[in-house]
Amino acid sequence: MSPPDPFCKLYEHPKLGQIMVLLDEGAENGPLIRIHVRPPGFSVCCLDFPYPDTDSGLDEARETFGAMTEEHAVAVAAKMVAQVAVDQA
Repeated sequence: MSPPDPFCKLYEHPKLGQIMVLLDEGAENGPLIRIHVRPPGFSVCCLDFPYPDTDSGLDEARETFGAMTEEHAVAVAAKMVAQVAVDQA
């Protein structure tokens, strides 16, 4: 039996810290990709990208997750951190 496909990717960024990209195929309202980051001075921040609760939605979520590079994850996390900073100001 082969191991299951990966469901998360973890990256280290010198300023943003850890960035985790999670594929949740069994989320309550359909599959989603969730990006986690914990900027300095804050708790963990999450951003969800939901997909339709259909076979094609699951296929799209899996494809997007597979194509998610470190550069993509850092770009999204940086925008999240910038928004948190604005919200806290």
